[in-house]
Amino acid sequence: MASANPLKNIVTSIVDDAPPQDKADESALLSPADEEAKAKLEKQLAHRPDRSELVEKNILKNSNAAPALQAAQANLERARLEDKLDHALQQRPDRSELVDKNILKNTNAAPALQAVQANLERARLEDKLDHALQQRPNPEELIREGILQNDETPSA
Repeated sequence: MASANPLKNIVTSIVDDAPPQDKADESALLSPADEEAKAKLEKQLAHRPDRSELVEKNILKNSNAAPALQAAQANLERARLEDKLDHALQQRPDRSELVDKNILKNTNAAPALQAVQANLERARLEDKLDHALQQRPNPEELIREGILQNDETPSA
């Protein structure tokens, strides 16, 4: 039975009678600039780092999950770390407990000034001790006042 469309018959006969075309030589189709780009690309692909190097440099994730699931895996890992950090922060002792344990000083000074404040306090205590030692009575006065006995005189 003949086909109703005569044009379709002509196209089909031409296609059926045409000799099979061999694959055209790629180099004949490429311009010199395209050939240089192709050669450059092949050279770069030959020197491309392998997967383990990319994982080592943190460019790729070291995951056995499918690429479509890697983002979800990363989000879950981040959420797990956030939960762990929140738990650690909740377990942290408060400031008053750290002051009671003498880990922190009980001061209202800014953190940048706390070291200076501690040095000033130490210097003040040293001055107070020096003043008290200078005002201390000598052994002769203590013997005269009956605080020390003659045989208890400290040797210098």
